[in-house]
Order: sequence, then C-alpha cells, then structure tokens
Amino acid sequence: MGKKVKLKKILNDQGGQVFIEFMFLLIAIISLSFILVKSSNNFLAARWEAIVGLVVAPNTVQVR
Repeated sequence: MGKKVKLKKILNDQGGQVFIEFMFLLIAIISLSFILVKSSNNFLAARWEAIVGLVVAPNTVQVR
C-alpha cells in the first residue's frame, strides 16, 4: 500500500511540474509574439505614413 501512495505522489508532482513548465513556455511565446507584432506594426505604420505623406504633399506641377 505504501508503494502505491508513493508512486501516486511522484506522478502527481511530475504532472504539476509539466503543467507549470507548459504555462511558462506559453507565456514566453505569447510575450515574444506580442513584441514581434508590435515592432512590425510600428515599422509598417511609419512606412505607410511616409507613403501617404508623399502622395498628399503639395507639388508645383499644374494639371492640364
């Protein structure tokens, strides 16, 4: 009986550790994803602003 209880406790401890490790990895992956999306969005937004600025800028060419 004592061996069964000991084995059950070990299995429960390892299962808990696996869950905690999974949660840490999930948090790390989600954090990296947000950082990458945020940095790429800032770059794309700056490029779009530059392009729109060129398109709407006044020019000296007269339209006939």
